[in-house]
Parts: sequence; structure tokens; C-alpha cells
Amino acid sequence: MKGAIFLLYINTIGSHHAFIKTFTEIERILVVSFSFHQQNVFDGRLMRK
Repeated sequence: MKGAIFLLYINTIGSHHAFIKTFTEIERILVVSFSFHQQNVFDGRLMRK
């Protein structure tokens, strides 16, 4: 059910290009911070060994 709501949300945004631009920028920030976090976790594991 949540997935359907999310798709509906994306489709609604789809009609507004500016919102899509903002959304992709936010998405990029999330992805970058997530990979950064993963890298930190990985480094932490290496340091412990």
C-alpha cells in the first residue's frame, strides 16, 4: 500500500518539472550520505581487525 502511495506521489510531482529537479537533488544527497555512511562502517570494520 505504501508503494502505491509513493508511486502516486511521484506521478503527481511528474507534472511539475521544478519539483522533479528538487526531488532528484534530495535523492542525490541521500544516496551520497548513505554511501558515505557505508564507507565509514566499512572503514570501522577494517580498523578493528
